[in-house]
Amino acid sequence: MAFAVSLRSPNIRWLIGTLILIKTVDIISYETILHWGSGYYFIISTFDIAGITLIAFRQCTAGAIARLSIPFLSQFAMSSKEKYKLTANEVAIIGILSLSLLVNIASLIERFIRHHSDLNPMVIYDLFPMLKFSLSVLMLLVLCSVAINGARNIYRDIT
Repeated sequence: MAFAVSLRSPNIRWLIGTLILIKTVDIISYETILHWGSGYYFIISTFDIAGITLIAFRQCTAGAIARLSIPFLSQFAMSSKEKYKLTANEVAIIGILSLSLLVNIASLIERFIRHHSDLNPMVIYDLFPMLKFSLSVLMLLVLCSVAINGARNIYRDIT
């Protein structure tokens, strides 16, 4: 119910829509990219960058989508562009995605060192699953905050 209330806000619709889109592509492609070695880290980093870009540069990306004149999607994007207001939850999500990107880069650097030197660092490799899980839990907590704020009618840009 709380998400239904908060989804009346164009800001929150854009945020939730962005996260659903990126997670859907992630889940669909996971089995394939998992076996790509270093490419795996590049692809999951691309997902993080896409999320950061779609949230932080919403006015530009929503404006571009609105100009495509796709029946439902263009109207959705236009309302999000016109009612643009960066929320604290979005800033938290950008921070979480940025930390995720740093973990990916650290893993990629560590992998490069292992494959191109005599050193065999496994610190990030060993911590990677727990770090990613922790970031997922933080993301879940932020999304719970979105729902709670929606239920409390904090998002007043409701149309």
